[in-house]
Amino acid sequence: MRPLLVLLRTRLEWCNYTCHYCPWNANEVRVEAEAFREDARRLDRLVERIAELPRPVEFFITPKAEYMVLPYWREAVTRLLALPQVRRVTIQTHLGWDVEAYVPLIDANKLALWTTYHPTETSAADLETLRRRWLFLRDAGVRFTVGIVGTHENLPAMEAMRAWLPGDIYLWVNAYKREPDYYTPGQLEQIRAVDPHFDRNNQHYPSLGQPCTAGSHAVYLDDEGDLRRCFFVGTVLGNLFRDGWVTHSAPMACPVATCHCYVGHMHIVELGFRDLYGENLAVRHPRDWPRRREEVEQKGIEPSTSALRTLRSPN
Repeated sequence: MRPLLVLLRTRLEWCNYTCHYCPWNANEVRVEAEAFREDARRLDRLVERIAELPRPVEFFITPKAEYMVLPYWREAVTRLLALPQVRRVTIQTHLGWDVEAYVPLIDANKLALWTTYHPTETSAADLETLRRRWLFLRDAGVRFTVGIVGTHENLPAMEAMRAWLPGDIYLWVNAYKREPDYYTPGQLEQIRAVDPHFDRNNQHYPSLGQPCTAGSHAVYLDDEGDLRRCFFVGTVLGNLFRDGWVTHSAPMACPVATCHCYVGHMHIVELGFRDLYGENLAVRHPRDWPRRREEVEQKGIEPSTSALRTLRSPN
């Protein structure tokens, strides 16, 4: 039986980074200390309730915008990983926390990380730390991928990072969709050489009426315990504290005109994300990646001089 995929985020909107493309960056969002205390209380209540429910589940924690730098979030994840009904916890994170100290404390086989690389926030020293942490995760057997936002200014760093990463580590590019026709044909080819699956993400998919597994195979859980089909469909299916895990019995038609984000795209049956990623749907690691990486290497992709400089120079 496939575990229920639970997408989890709380109302906390905060990050210690200042990326201009993120609405929750530290320059824009100021959070009072009480908001963190309240977040910790709500999270503790959720974990206690999850422990009471025997249904097999997999968590995909997708914060606004970083949780794992907070000690109480690491503690909560540790508790989730220790539950027998929790098959895996996948976390979106910029990896700016001591993962080398954390991983030995948990079952590394049940942890997966969707790690994001933000060049504007990464000095030369920070980059060396990131590199060390990625290689540590690889040696520790933790499933993970590396991602970068595909802004124009990030493309040199994208190329350089792909050239540096070992071939079995998948680097994906999040499409920047705030401006229509943002990429030139040449830039699209540049990105596809790094991420062969980029075109699946670089679209506003006309999803209205399309069969979607959000609500049947996956649900969105908030910090009140309310369950919804996904982040983009507001109708509440039920409440975890009152009803347990409430889901539809089969895929339902999407009620939204377009779907524009990976955490939505991944559920639409026609797009085939489950076929592409299999059990690694949340961590975004394609089944075919080692083979596809060999194909990319055979094309002789070389980073540009400016790209290499990007990885060698501090901000």
